[in-house]
Amino acid sequence: MRSSLLAIVWVCLYMPLFASEQEPREITSTIRDVTVFLTGAEIKRSANADLQTGINVLLFTHLSSNIDVESIQATASGSVKVMAVDKLVDHNYIEEKIKDEVRLKKLNDSIAYLTKEIKRLGYEKETYESEKSMLRHYDRIGTGETGLTVLELQKLLEAYRNSLLSINKKIYTLDLKISEHVQLQAKYKAAIANLKVAGKKITDHQIKVTLHAAAAASSNIRLKYLVGGAGWGPKYNIQVADVRSEIEIEYKAHVVNQTGINWDNVKLTLSSALPLESQEKPALQPWTLNYRNRTTYEGRLDNYRPKTVSKEVAQRQHGSLKILEGVEYAEIDIPSIGMEFDIKDKYSIPADSKPYLIDVETYRLPATYVYYAIPKVDQDAFLLAQITGWEKLNLLEGKTNIYFKGTYIGHSYIRPQYANDTLDISLGRDNKVIFNRVKVEDKHSKKVIGLHKKETFTYKITARNTNKNKVLITLIDQVPVSQENDIEVDLVELSEARRDTLSGQLKWRFELKPGKAKEFTVSFSVKYPKNKQVHIRRSRRIKGKISTPRFYAP
Repeated sequence: MRSSLLAIVWVCLYMPLFASEQEPREITSTIRDVTVFLTGAEIKRSANADLQTGINVLLFTHLSSNIDVESIQATASGSVKVMAVDKLVDHNYIEEKIKDEVRLKKLNDSIAYLTKEIKRLGYEKETYESEKSMLRHYDRIGTGETGLTVLELQKLLEAYRNSLLSINKKIYTLDLKISEHVQLQAKYKAAIANLKVAGKKITDHQIKVTLHAAAAASSNIRLKYLVGGAGWGPKYNIQVADVRSEIEIEYKAHVVNQTGINWDNVKLTLSSALPLESQEKPALQPWTLNYRNRTTYEGRLDNYRPKTVSKEVAQRQHGSLKILEGVEYAEIDIPSIGMEFDIKDKYSIPADSKPYLIDVETYRLPATYVYYAIPKVDQDAFLLAQITGWEKLNLLEGKTNIYFKGTYIGHSYIRPQYANDTLDISLGRDNKVIFNRVKVEDKHSKKVIGLHKKETFTYKITARNTNKNKVLITLIDQVPVSQENDIEVDLVELSEARRDTLSGQLKWRFELKPGKAKEFTVSFSVKYPKNKQVHIRRSRRIKGKISTPRFYAP
C-alpha cells in the first residue's frame, strides 16, 4: 500500500518534467463547428492521433493569435487524460510584427514626404505656367506696329522662342517628377495594404496539449476556445405580396471573419449570448411604474438609429476578445436570454474581413393591414402590417429592407424588444387612401369675456378610400393639454374619438368601403387671461426641411 502511494506521488511530481522534455509532435486538426457571437467566436477543432503508452505531447499548429487563453479546453476519447494545455508564444511572429511596424512607419513617412514634394512641384509648375501665359500675351509684335527692322524682329522672335522652349522643358521635367512621385506614392500605399493584409493572416500560433494514455491507442483530440476578430449582425428582408396575403420575414445575417484562419465548410451557429459575460449572481432592483418612463418607440418601426460607440468603448465592453477592424460599432438592446440559431447548411467563411450573407430562417405570419394617418403632420396615409406571434421568432434588433408587391420601397429599423403583443411594420405611403384636414373659419371664433379671451378652433378631417377593397384605418389627431391653472381647454366636438387625457391624442379606428368617404370634426375652445399671450399651434404649414440647390443669375 505504501509503495503504491509513493508511486502515485512520484508520477504527480515528475510527470510534468518528463512531458516538458519530450519533443512535441505536430498534428493536423480541422475546424468542425463555429459558434459566432455578436463579437467573437467559439472554435471547435478535432484531430486524430496515435498515442503511445504514457506521456504524449501534441502540437496544434496554424492557429489564430486572437485566442483567449483562459477559454482553451481540450478533451480526448478513450482512456486518455488531458494533463495540460498551453498556448505557445510565437517569437518569430512577434519579431515579424515589430519589423512590419518599422516598415509601416518608414512607408508612411515616405508617403508624407512625397505628398509635400508633389505639392511643391505643383506650385513650381504653376509659376512657369503663369510665365508662359505672360509670354503669349505679349507675342503680338510686328514691324508695322513697333517700327522694328527685320533683323531686330528676328532676334526678338528667337529670344521669345528660346524662352518658351526653356519654360516648356522645365514644365515637362516637373510633370515627369510629379508622375514619378505619384507612382511611387501608389506603390508605397499598396505595400502598406499588403502589410496590413499579411498582418491579419496570423497562422503560426500553436497550442500544446499534454496527454497521458493508459495504453497505446488511437484517440480523437478535441480543442475548444474563444477567439476575437469575428462577429455577426442580423439583416431582414420583409416581403408583402398584397394586403390579403401573409407577411414573409427573411432572417439573414452578415458574418465576418478576421481571425486569420479560414472556416472551410463548417457547421455554423449564431448566438446572441455574451461569451465573456460576468458569472456573478444577479440582484433585483425595485420595479416602479410612473408616467415619466414612457418610451417613444414602443412597438414601432421608425427613423430610429442605434447609437454608435467608439472603438475603444466597444473593446472595453468585450474584454479580452478582439473586436472587428473597419466595422462601425453601435449599442443595441439584446434579450436577457441568449438566442442561438443552428444554420442548416454548411458555410465557408474566408478570413478576408468581408461580410458574408447567410440564410438563417424564413418565417410566414398572418398580418392585419391597417392604414395609419396623422393628417395634421402629413396628408399621406401609411400602410402598416400588424403581426402577432412575433415573440417566437427570436428577432434581434436590426435593419430591415421592405418589399411590397415585389418592389423595394425602402428600409426601416426593427426593435422587437420594445413591441408589445403586436409588432407594427411600416410598408410606406399609399396614395389610394386620401386624407384632408382643413380649419373651419368662423368670424365668431374669438371672444372677450370679462378678463378672459376665448378662442374656438374647429377642424374637418375627411378620409376617402379609392381602393377596390375595404380598408381598416387608424386616424390620429390631437387637442391641446393645459399645463397652467388659468388656461382652460373645453372640448366641443370629437366625433366619438378615443382621447388620451394625458397627451391629448385622439384616435379613431374604422373600416371604409371602396369609393366611400368619412368625415370627422374636432372642435375645442381655449380660454385664458386677456393680458397674457398663449401661442396655440393652429396647423403645420410646412412639411419639413430639405436641402435645395441655389442658382444665381450671371
